[in-house]
Amino acid sequence: MTNPELNHDAPVAADDRRTEPRFEANGMVVLRVEKVSIPGRLLDVSEHGMRVEHMYAALASSMVLEVERDGVRRTARVIWNRIKNEGVESGFYLL
Repeated sequence: MTNPELNHDAPVAADDRRTEPRFEANGMVVLRVEKVSIPGRLLDVSEHGMRVEHMYAALASSMVLEVERDGVRRTARVIWNRIKNEGVESGFYLL
């Protein structure tokens, strides 16, 4: 299934240890931690993961949460967080 919001021709620079290719993506997601809903912006995706920009600095590595995009919910584990001037970036592994 092809998603028009994914740019499969533009892999993201390999500046980390991931073994799967990442592809730029754009779109809104909702991170759900217990009863808290956190809006976020999808930055890139791979077969088993994604990188999301958001404003919720309380996420911690190893947390398990739900990610909702276009009405579809997936369970994910927080792998890393990076605090930036404009918010937080987190990497997720989809379970």
